[in-house]
Amino acid sequence: MTYWCLPLATLFLLLSLCSIESSGQNPSDDPVLFKVGDDEVRISEFSYVYEKSNGDTASYNAQSVNEFLDLYQKFKLKVADAREYGMDQNSQLESELAMYRDQLADKYMSDEAILDRMTRELYDRMKWNIDISHILRTVPQDGAEILSERALQALEDARKELENGEEFSVVARKYSQDRSVLNNNGHLGFRRAKLPNGMYDLETAMYTTPVGEIAGPIRSHLGYHLIKVNGRKPDPGTIEVAHILIREPQRGGEDTSKQVIDRVYAELKKGADFGELATKYSQDNNNNKQNGYLGKFQMGKYAPEFEEAAFSIKEDGGFSEPVKTDYGWHIVQRLSLDTLGSYESERRYLENIVRSDDRYNLAQDALVERIKSEENYRRTGVTNEQLLEILTQKVFQVNWEAPQISENPDLFFINETAYDLQGFIVFLTQNLDARYQGHLVRDANKTMGDILDNYASHELLKYEKAHLEEKYPEFREIMREYREGILLFEISKEKIWDRAGQDTAGLRSYYQQHQNMYRTPRNISFNRFQVNTTNPNVLKKVERLIRKKSPQKVLKKLNKAASVVSYDTSIMLEKGFRDHFSSGGDSELVKGSLRSRVNSDAGSTTYGHITSIQEGQPMDFEDARGAVMSDYQKYLEEQWISQLKEKYDIELNESVLKSIIKS
Repeated sequence: MTYWCLPLATLFLLLSLCSIESSGQNPSDDPVLFKVGDDEVRISEFSYVYEKSNGDTASYNAQSVNEFLDLYQKFKLKVADAREYGMDQNSQLESELAMYRDQLADKYMSDEAILDRMTRELYDRMKWNIDISHILRTVPQDGAEILSERALQALEDARKELENGEEFSVVARKYSQDRSVLNNNGHLGFRRAKLPNGMYDLETAMYTTPVGEIAGPIRSHLGYHLIKVNGRKPDPGTIEVAHILIREPQRGGEDTSKQVIDRVYAELKKGADFGELATKYSQDNNNNKQNGYLGKFQMGKYAPEFEEAAFSIKEDGGFSEPVKTDYGWHIVQRLSLDTLGSYESERRYLENIVRSDDRYNLAQDALVERIKSEENYRRTGVTNEQLLEILTQKVFQVNWEAPQISENPDLFFINETAYDLQGFIVFLTQNLDARYQGHLVRDANKTMGDILDNYASHELLKYEKAHLEEKYPEFREIMREYREGILLFEISKEKIWDRAGQDTAGLRSYYQQHQNMYRTPRNISFNRFQVNTTNPNVLKKVERLIRKKSPQKVLKKLNKAASVVSYDTSIMLEKGFRDHFSSGGDSELVKGSLRSRVNSDAGSTTYGHITSIQEGQPMDFEDARGAVMSDYQKYLEEQWISQLKEKYDIELNESVLKSIIKS
């Protein structure tokens, strides 16, 4: 059984009886309410599940508390029986729990405060488009220090020229190594978060620099940037478009592109189909056979004039006037426009973006530092130089062989747990990526220190994950509820569901003993009155008349001044009658019962007044099998509960129970 494949409704139903949250109370402040065998249920657990199950109606009156206590004791009896049968020792169960634990641990193995801040920050940034220009000096991520120094000096020179009043475009063409500078003079146009991986610092500068000012140098995976913020405007969203493109001639020849695009535009204004015209006229061979479909984009992907035309279209299906770009003349059609939703509606999606981005490493770094502080992490006196002498510089290469060591000093401690040199060597042997350097190592001591820090971070996270139950009572209780939910499923499957499905003789015997319960639905014959009002005072009078008078007298009495009531007769099955007349009335359906249906939008009320009921016919076994199966399962469960109460002692602390009941 793979529990991840259980229908969610089934799993939630099982877990709804055992979902609790730790209160963090001391045992003396959290007395035991009852015991089933050795399993203690404290007041905090019972109160939590009681309030969760009852919601706003959790009044703690004697009736509701005692009813829920009975239900929860039955649940605990079933879990105790599952343990008696050894179901908690199942290796597949343990595997499923380990998988669930890993997923649940993610919540505790990240700095949620930083994740929330970054998610909110990204959401707030996505509301705005920033118009920027930049000057780039390219430096590889692993480039030599001298390359960084030269890049920074060039940008310092560029900044001085800008401060002396030189135009940004002129300075950009002189200093920028971005190949697009020859076409755009360093002007990137409008950009919106999030920027690609490795550009978080650049994104931050883009959103925090005032309009008209210059920021930098800023490091990205491309190198170092100076940026200028030219303007900002609210983000218009993500637009989906099609277009028709008429290109200008490449070399010589008469340019008729404007005349052609104007003719196409005129046809569109007369009602021609955009897709058909795109297929017929558009010279964008990438999409003209797809009705000109260009896809979805945000500001910053295409030429500014193209984007301005697209985002200026007011409604889906609308189209722009002809607009000129370097590619030629376009007419743009808007297919859809998606704007940013509320933070809560976007939060899960944005959290996934943050988790997959380099910026999330900041959250992980913060988590490691927190664990170091909480778990008394400390380095020993073994230096990076000493480690390098033992491991040799070949440790940075693929073909490194682990040395045999005569001494095994401790490298660091997490609480009282020591992590020694041999453990570090095993880690390096098993994790090539942790030690291999794909470039010339210029500072071997520093690189060795970085590798040791990565090992320490790895072990700190492992330590934290292994001790979550000790550190977080809530985590411990969630794991308990999931385990007990699976045990409940397994024992119920064996004792009730499978047995009922396989015991055909028992099922048929149950049917024969209760045959009168299984009949076809009753047919309800009734008078239907349509009343053109929802006024309660008027309806009370109408109801009295319907109950006492014949339909003809009701109509005569109420339709004197105007026709406000209509009448006909009808027949429905009982369930259909109850579903249709659902606004109120008599709960028991007998001859003379009256039920209503209010239509507030139409300002009318419909009544069903039962004139006769035709009883259902007896059903044979096969036709009644589904209902019999359900009832038989309930019967088996009642029998099982009776056996469990004989098998296991339930010790109830009456004084504790009285303490939670409110009059």
